[in-house]
Amino acid sequence: MGYVYIKSESGLWTVGFYTPDGRWEPESDHASIEKAAERVHYLNGGAIQEEAEDQDRKAYEEVEDQAWKAYEEAEDQDRKAYEEVVARAWKAYQETLAPAWKAYQEAKARDRKAYEEAEARASKAYEEAEDQDKRGEGAAAPGCAPD
Repeated sequence: MGYVYIKSESGLWTVGFYTPDGRWEPESDHASIEKAAERVHYLNGGAIQEEAEDQDRKAYEEVEDQAWKAYEEAEDQDRKAYEEVVARAWKAYQETLAPAWKAYQEAKARDRKAYEEAEARASKAYEEAEDQDKRGEGAAAPGCAPD
């Protein structure tokens, strides 16, 4: 014996079975064909809709967990690749740019020292010239007559 559904009235679906002698035995009434089909499926040994939905949900969650795991593994690989690139770039910087920067800083310091030395000589020469002027020993600039 197997359960079936029939449209018994407009908007009403009846679930039931036929006896071996052909007599109809109703089991339940439903307002939609979907609900009648779910009941027939259950009565004929199938999982009820909620159980099937739970199974689908669990399968979905397993697939989602696997997808997240794959994503996280890919993200870890990307992070490792990024860190390797940064490490190579830092090494290249240290091997090439760092010595150049050091040489620049040294040259800048030498230039600063040379500038300071020249400034000190000029200041000393100016002070000496000023002292000579005060004593009246200053020499006139070329092409200029003293007053």
